[in-house]
Amino acid sequence: MFGSFLAIIIVGSNAVGGASVVFDRNYQEGRVELFNFDPDIRQRHTVWGVFFGSFFLWLSIYGTNQAQVQRYLTVKKKSQAVTALWLNAIGIGTLTLLCGYAGMVVFAFYYDCDPIKSKQVKSK
Repeated sequence: MFGSFLAIIIVGSNAVGGASVVFDRNYQEGRVELFNFDPDIRQRHTVWGVFFGSFFLWLSIYGTNQAQVQRYLTVKKKSQAVTALWLNAIGIGTLTLLCGYAGMVVFAFYYDCDPIKSKQVKSK
C-alpha cells in the first residue's frame, strides 16, 4: 500500500510539475481548507469535526475492537502494548498523510478534466 501511494505521488507530482503545482491547483479550486475553527456543525470539515470524529473513530478501532484488545492482552508487559500502539499510530498517520496527498496529486492531474463542460456527457 505504501509503495502504490508513493508511486502515485512521485509519478503524479512529476507529471503536473511538482508539489507546488499540486498545492496551488488544489488551493485555487477550494480543496485545501486549513484551520477552519467554525463551530457550526453544518460545515463539512472543520478542525472540531475532524478532531472529534477522528477521536471516536480511532477509539472504536483501538479501544473496543475485540481483535485489537486481544492483541494488547497477549504481550507480557504493558509497555510492549503501549510501544506497539505508538508504532501503529506512526504508521497509520504516515499512511493517512500519503493517502491525502495522493488524492491531491490525482486532483491536480485531472483538474481541467470536466466531461460535462467538454460535452462528452449530458447532465439531467
